[in-house]
Amino acid sequence: MLGARVDVAAMLNHTRAQLGFGSHPSKQLQRDWETDGEDGFEFEVLDLLPLQDDPSQDLNRDLQALLERRQGRLQIKTVAYS
Repeated sequence: MLGARVDVAAMLNHTRAQLGFGSHPSKQLQRDWETDGEDGFEFEVLDLLPLQDDPSQDLNRDLQALLERRQGRLQIKTVAYS
C-alpha cells in the first residue's frame, strides 16, 4: 500500500487506527493485519518531497505526482491521502 500526505505521522496514525479497529478500506490489508498482527507490518517512508521557498508550490499536486511515479515503479495499489 502506498499513500501520500503532507503530515506523514498523521497518515500513519490514521492507518494504524483503522487497522486496529478493523475498519481499513483495503480488505486484503485488513485480513493481513488480523492474521499477522501489528508486529508483522513495517511502515516506511519511501520518498520525501523537497519543499521549495515558493508560496505557489502546490504540495498536494506535487505529492500526487510523486505517488503516481512510485506506484508505477512498484506496480502496486495506491491509497492516497490528502
